Amino acid sequence: MKRSQLILLFILLLLVVGYIWLRSRSPRESLKPVFAVDSLHVGRIEISQGERKIVFSKTPQGWKISQPIDWDVEPDRFGLFFRDVIKGKYATTVIGEGSEAVASYQLQDSLAFWVKVWDSKDRLRTQALFANLGHPFDYFRYAGQDKVYQIRQKVASEYQPDLAYWRKPNVLSISPDRLFRISVRHPKNSYVLSRNADLWHFKDKIAEFDVPPGNVTMAKIQNILAKLDAYNVMQGEEAPALQDLGDPVCEVDILLTDKSQRQIRFYKYQDNYLMTVDNHPDMYFEVIFDTVFRFTRHAPLFNARVGELPPKGAF
Repeated sequence: MKRSQLILLFILLLLVVGYIWLRSRSPRESLKPVFAVDSLHVGRIEISQGERKIVFSKTPQGWKISQPIDWDVEPDRFGLFFRDVIKGKYATTVIGEGSEAVASYQLQDSLAFWVKVWDSKDRLRTQALFANLGHPFDYFRYAGQDKVYQIRQKVASEYQPDLAYWRKPNVLSISPDRLFRISVRHPKNSYVLSRNADLWHFKDKIAEFDVPPGNVTMAKIQNILAKLDAYNVMQGEEAPALQDLGDPVCEVDILLTDKSQRQIRFYKYQDNYLMTVDNHPDMYFEVIFDTVFRFTRHAPLFNARVGELPPKGAF
């Protein structure tokens, strides 16, 4: 190897060694958990902003919403929140400090998005306030402090305390094999569907027949009862008075194979419909017309066979 090549190689090695030495001497960014509690020992979480507030409580069956209603959490969303926020870490470098920094990053008590965490012994452990100024990451501070930090997550904009995003939408879930009888009343007709093994029987004041296997109208009723969802719920002061809703546009009474019963009522409300279910007596669930329409179909549609067009006027 030529002398000039050896010199170049030696210089290159010096540069590499120097780079490694400088990196080892430079201070490394320190990361700490935002919430000072073992994630396995978190017992209660509250998120809020302004007047809106949701409380999550850990139960033997898992995490549930305990305020403003008692309901199952939407598992995917809550799982992401727990991973990104409750288990989140932040760089301990202070971004700003003092009242001006708090105002500049919109972290005032009245404006910020709050997250409060209690441990399994119901001791309040951490209160953190978050804000996002349109940046990829959020800024936050601890309650009672004016030092501002940055967390490498979007918190305030992604996890707003809107109940519709956090509650599991399922209101009622009855598998077809648990159904025994379905009684329906609406202004244009009343009918009863009763089941014997896998065969359903239809009866109203005019017609009576066995529902053909695979009947689409019957299947739609079974499907909606197996997964009756509603994303918007009203309760308390925001809900209309029952007497103001008038008579139901459809009433559904369900008898199950274990002899238990469920009652569903639908009311016209503004551009959509409100639904009440007897296992949630203090709540109104907003549903679309198609949910009601599945129960108000005409008798000939229940008698249509697979691939057969229903009689004219049956719709």
